[in-house]
Formats: sequence, structure tokens, C-alpha cells
Amino acid sequence: MVKVGFIILFDQTHGTDSITWYSIWITSLVERGYVVENLTSGLITPEVLEGYDAFVIPQAHTDYASEELSAIQDFVAGGGGLLVIGDDCPWIYTSLTSFAGITWASGGYGGNTIDITPHPVTEGVSIACFSSPTSFMYVTFPAIDLMRDYSGYTMLAVSEVEFGKVIGIADEDSVADWSIGYVDNLRLANNMIDWLTVVEVDDVAVTDVAVSLNMVHQGWIVGINVAVANLGNATETFTVTLYYDSTVIAVQNVQNLEPNATLTLSFAWNTTCVPYCHNYTIKAVASAVPGETNTDNNTFIDGQVKVKIMGDVNGDGVVDGQDLQLVKRAIPSAPDDTNWNPQADINNDGVIDGLDYQRTKKGIGKMC
Repeated sequence: MVKVGFIILFDQTHGTDSITWYSIWITSLVERGYVVENLTSGLITPEVLEGYDAFVIPQAHTDYASEELSAIQDFVAGGGGLLVIGDDCPWIYTSLTSFAGITWASGGYGGNTIDITPHPVTEGVSIACFSSPTSFMYVTFPAIDLMRDYSGYTMLAVSEVEFGKVIGIADEDSVADWSIGYVDNLRLANNMIDWLTVVEVDDVAVTDVAVSLNMVHQGWIVGINVAVANLGNATETFTVTLYYDSTVIAVQNVQNLEPNATLTLSFAWNTTCVPYCHNYTIKAVASAVPGETNTDNNTFIDGQVKVKIMGDVNGDGVVDGQDLQLVKRAIPSAPDDTNWNPQADINNDGVIDGLDYQRTKKGIGKMC
């Protein structure tokens, strides 16, 4: 995964670990397309954080002022990502992440762990090493714990708050140069930044509408397939409404369509009460999902379907001898026969026979 253009800011102003302790990780981030910068002086303000995609605090040892905490929380609320690497001073990390449901306490046990919850942050991570933690975390909604030591203490927690994301990881050793090469720690470290900088894209679309016939007799059931797609990166639930002109044919729900997934919906249009001698435009519309800004592709227009008088085989608006002759030529036939004419199957039963001839004959003289 390459994240070109995303900018990460490391705090170096609150007695934090030196950024040089994390050179292996930072080199990997840069190679993968990130820009990494560090803050070396001054208060943390909204202006300082502006333009960054994620803010990393590597084991701070000095308290943050209330206005700094407010700036960090506003940064997250505005869509930024916050990663707190904590160990020695749990009260400091609690002040940074408690708004997201993550609090810290002294404790934790070192060693490898396989007690890992599946999540984008833990994707591809089967073993993680926390060599010498001195703190752990408690989580409340909306936070969730993803990794635990052998006694069940939380070593890694994540939270989504408004438009942003927060991660807390105990034990700076796990991502510092001397331990990041163990087991799957480097993968974990990169996953954390990837997840924090994912920009959620909500985009559903109707990609095709296929009507079985573009000319039908009034009373026919017309099959219509509607293809939809999730073009974003979040699972989506929405509705699809099928219309002829401005009249609703039917509505179907699409539940939990995964990113990059497609689905074909089958509709049946009963034309019994649809006025004949008209061309109708068929269209499908997917409802906009929360956060969706591109709605141009939510509507797909297939074209037109003509609804004819029952018995008007050739579609000229009149039921007459020409239509009778067309039916007669198709008797007897089924769809695979060479003389099959779908428009001559007046009763739409899949066979052209005397019943179709009689129905056409009964309609002679009708016209638009």
C-alpha cells in the first residue's frame, strides 16, 4: 500500500521519545509514500496541526496544557488521526485519549501475544511483541481493544470519534528500532498509520439497467435487471428504486454491500395497469448514502420501452390483419424455433399457438 501525499507529524515537544528511536519505522513510512515531519518547539495549536493527516505522540513525559488537548481533540474531530504511544506516564496518555474512550493505567506483561482481534489495524499480524510494557489500557465506547497480553490487559486500542480516529499502543519498545523487527511489529506499525490516514469514500452507483424487451404488450410482466456497485471504501446499505418515467415500479434494499462489490437486482414490472400506446423511460436510482458527494452515478437510464395494445404485434398502433398474419406465421413455435417471434406470443406464456391467434383476432380494430 502506497499513501502518496499523506503527512505525518511527530511530537517532540513534551519530553517525548526522540524521533531517531523510530528510524526504521519512519524509513518504511517514507518508502511507502508518506511525508514525515516533527514538531520541535512551541504549543500545539489548531494552526500547528493544520494540514497534517496524523499526529503521533511517542511516549510523552510532560503534561499537555488544556488548550493543547482541545486543539488535538478538534484535530481528530475534523478528520485527523491521533496515535499515542504510551508507557511511563499513563495519566498523560489518559488526558490525550480519554475523550475517545481510551484510558491508561500502570501495569501490563511483556512478551509475544497472539490474543489479537481482527481489524484493519491488525491485518496480517498474527504475533506481536510487547517486550517491556509498564502500562495498559481500559476501553469504553466507542473504543475497542485489539491486542491483549497473556493476562488479558489491553495493549492496543482503537477508536473512531466523529470524523477522526485514535489509536493507543502500550510499550514504546514495540515500534522503536530495538523491537520493531520482531515478529509482525513493523507490519503493525505501518497498519496503524494506514488506518489513521484512510479517507472514507462513500460512493454507490447504478452501473447498468437491462430490460428483457423494449416493446411489450400491455399486461406483460417485464423482467428488468439492475446492476449496482459500491465504488467507495466503506460497507454501505441503501435502496434502489426502479421507475417507468416518474412512476415507481418497485423498491429493493441493498444490505451491507462491501467495498468494490457488485450486485444484480431482479425486478418484475407488471404492465397490466400501464397505459398502452406510450414509450416509457426506464431508470434506476440508488439512494445517496451518508457522506456521499458524488451522486451523478446514482442514476442509470436504460432507454425506452413501448407498451402496445394487446395484439399489436408489429407495433404500428393498430391491431389488424397484418398482426394476424405475423401470429399465424409463428404458429407453432417456442423460443428456440426458427419461426419464433416473441411479439407474437400475445399471452406471454412461452408458446405461440391458437390462443395467441384468437387473442389477436379479438383485438382487431383497436388502435391508439
